[in-house]
Amino acid sequence: MSLDLSHVAFGAGAATPPDEGPATTLESALLLASQYQILASLHATASHDFRNSLNAMTLSLELLNRTVELGAGGEQGGQLQRRYLQSIRQELDALTVSVGGMLDESRFDQAPTRCRLADILESVVSLLRARAERQRVMMRLDASDHTIEVVGRPGELRLAMLNLASNALEAMPRGGDLALTLTTDGALAVLAVSDSGPGIPEELRHLIWDLSFSTKSQGLGLGLYVVRSVAHAHGGTATLDPTDSGARFAIRLPFRQ
Repeated sequence: MSLDLSHVAFGAGAATPPDEGPATTLESALLLASQYQILASLHATASHDFRNSLNAMTLSLELLNRTVELGAGGEQGGQLQRRYLQSIRQELDALTVSVGGMLDESRFDQAPTRCRLADILESVVSLLRARAERQRVMMRLDASDHTIEVVGRPGELRLAMLNLASNALEAMPRGGDLALTLTTDGALAVLAVSDSGPGIPEELRHLIWDLSFSTKSQGLGLGLYVVRSVAHAHGGTATLDPTDSGARFAIRLPFRQ
C-alpha cells in the first residue's frame, strides 16, 4: 500500500509545530531523507573532484617551484610561471564553486520568497556538471528567460530538480544527452528534464510516483515522490510527459512576470 500525502504542503528546515499531524511530519521527514540521499551523491562527486583538483595544484606547484630553483628567466621562464599560476587559480576557482554549491544545497529556506527559476536550473547544472562529464553525458541548459519567477522555497525546488536530473544521469551510465529547460505554457512555468536513456517502461508509469515503489536500476522511488510533493506544495504539478525516446519529466508552476 502506498501513502498519498502529496496534498500536504510543507516547509523544509522548519521545526514541526506541535499541532501538526503525522502526515505533515512524514512529509518533512521524506523531504529531508531525499535531501540526504542527494547530498550523499554530491559528496561522492565532490570528493573525486577535490582529489583531482588537489593533485593538479600539487603538480603545478612542483613545476612552478622547479622554474624558481632553476632560475628560469626571460620571457619563456615568465610564461611558464604564469601558466602554472593560472592553472592553480583555475583549480581554486573550481573548488570554490563546488563548495559554494554544496553549502547552498545543504541549506533549506524557511520562508517562501520570490525566486528566479533560471537561477535554480543553473545551480543544478553547476552541481552535476562534473558527474555528467565523467559519464560522458552531454548536459544542455536552455533557460534564457531570467524574468520567470515563482513564490516558493528555492531549496525545495532545487532539490526537486536535482532529483530529476540525478535520476536521468543514473539512467545513462555510459553516456547520453541530458537537457534542462525552462519554458512557459500560458500562466505556467515549465521546468523540464529530458534524457536519452532507456525511458520508463509502460507497465511501470502508473507506479513511479508512489512512495512504496522503487527500482534501483532506474533510480526511482523516494525522489519522484518528493518531486511531486514539492510541485504540489507550490501549487503546481509534476508529470512524466510523452516523448519519442528517453524520458521527460516536467514540473509546472504558476509564475509571476
